[in-house]
Amino acid sequence: MCIDCGANVGLISDIFLKLGATCYAFEPSRDCIKILKHKFYKNNKFKLIPAAVSNRNGEVTLIRTSSFDQGANTVNYYNDDAKIIKYTIKAIRLSDFIKDLLKTTNNICLLKLDIEGAEFDVLEDLIKREFTNRLSILSAKHTNTLAKN
Repeated sequence: MCIDCGANVGLISDIFLKLGATCYAFEPSRDCIKILKHKFYKNNKFKLIPAAVSNRNGEVTLIRTSSFDQGANTVNYYNDDAKIIKYTIKAIRLSDFIKDLLKTTNNICLLKLDIEGAEFDVLEDLIKREFTNRLSILSAKHTNTLAKN
């Protein structure tokens, strides 16, 4: 069992699936959700959750440019000339999701986090709730870009 947070267009999810794993894929971008639905519609081991992951339940505002952007951010990284589009999407507390998932499985083989700067908050929550010891492999990519004020 694998969890792909920030699945984007499914490159990593595809690898998990080809290895025979069930893949829970979180993706908040509307454009990427359409691609993921089309790409994996026949695969019953692919479980798409159209939401952002966070250290709390609620909503987050995503920011992207008007051109097709294979993702969105919660911070405005774009220059002043870009046409900005904002929309709100559901955010799921990842530690709650994992708690529920662990009721049906012993361990999660791999958790991939590529969630546009929210990695530290989510990891801190997972550590506090002592879920990191139930993960065989944890991979996190942190975006280190400063927002323009």
